[in-house]
Amino acid sequence: MKCGKGHDHETVADVKACYGVCASDAESAVRPNKYAGPCYRCGSRVEAMAGAVERGERGWTARHLDGKCPAPQKTSPKRQDYSVIAPGYYATVSATGENDYDFWFIKAGRKPGYRFVKRYLGGQGPIQIHASEALRALDTIIAEGVDKCGDRFADELEKCRDCGLPLTDETSRRERRGPICRNK
Repeated sequence: MKCGKGHDHETVADVKACYGVCASDAESAVRPNKYAGPCYRCGSRVEAMAGAVERGERGWTARHLDGKCPAPQKTSPKRQDYSVIAPGYYATVSATGENDYDFWFIKAGRKPGYRFVKRYLGGQGPIQIHASEALRALDTIIAEGVDKCGDRFADELEKCRDCGLPLTDETSRRERRGPICRNK
């Protein structure tokens, strides 16, 4: 008699026992891959029934059998720390050349060094953007200078570089921050 996993068993009790964990599957929740796909370890192709699939955070992923990856295994790139960029508003030189400047809103993430970036467009915003554009914006802000980009936002839009509210008096425009943000 066959169980739902395709194993042969002699009794119903054996099938019920296999339902949880079968002796042939004792190593883990690893199954043979029915379809070809990229190996999550090395990135090269795994032919159908020549590897295994594992259930992870993102669903089922294919891999070569242990020790059988033909290519060196990928290492995830180290995430850059953007903690030098304080939450607030920034302006960078336009990447496309269509405008003078690109305006950005930066928010701190829960983890140290993580930043969320949204575009500030036409005095309206913030507008959600693609992750690659957000990373490009963060890298550009660091390359041009964090303070320079913050000051440029305040000078161009006459808004506080920290909170984005309008700067209403001469002292605030000179300092590029409103009275509440200056006192923080």
